[in-house]
Amino acid sequence: MEEEYADGEEFVPELPEFRVAVDRIKNRRDSILIKALYLLALRVHEIATKTSPSLMSLTKPLGQYIEVSINRGYRLGDKEIPIGLFKCPVLKRKPKSKKRKLVYKIVALPCDPVYEPWALDLLRWIKNNGKLGFDITAIQINRIVKRHLSIIDNKVHTHSLRHWRATHLVTYYNFDGWDLCAYMGWTYSSLHGKMNMPIGKSDIYVHLAWKRYFPKLLRPLKT
Repeated sequence: MEEEYADGEEFVPELPEFRVAVDRIKNRRDSILIKALYLLALRVHEIATKTSPSLMSLTKPLGQYIEVSINRGYRLGDKEIPIGLFKCPVLKRKPKSKKRKLVYKIVALPCDPVYEPWALDLLRWIKNNGKLGFDITAIQINRIVKRHLSIIDNKVHTHSLRHWRATHLVTYYNFDGWDLCAYMGWTYSSLHGKMNMPIGKSDIYVHLAWKRYFPKLLRPLKT
């Protein structure tokens, strides 16, 4: 786990405050970009498809590799909730097999406005544009985030959104260490000693891990 989220030093807005601020963004592209960074807990190079020439040899943009599918609905009482499965590349993890070029995480989101209206916004954007990756650089994305969210935190940067999402998943949705690992794309062994959360004795297959945390996301939003 690369980020230290347990020290409590970085500011995190309340969930309703943050969502209201994002919903007020009038520029459609900027709004979707911020929602995607947050909802999918992405690093900036995991959603960008371009990079500055000076950084080309250091960090490759991976946004073009994001894939999306819709899983058959999750049954909740008499209601069936469609599940959006976002297959996202993980920048800081190397595949164990030489045959694989990238490591992916699966982020599952309820496609229901009661539980996650922003997931529907992402799906509409993909339908209209054919992809979720954005053809801009990390520097440009950081400027967009600062332009719209400095009103909440004058020190905001692109990675803040990933930190805020992790915090909200714990405080609002009651995620534990296993859930966070699957959602954030961390290795399970990295949790021990950093967040004081048990890692258990066995791993969870990546393509099934979302099934463990998905029911926790079915908490109605109140903004």
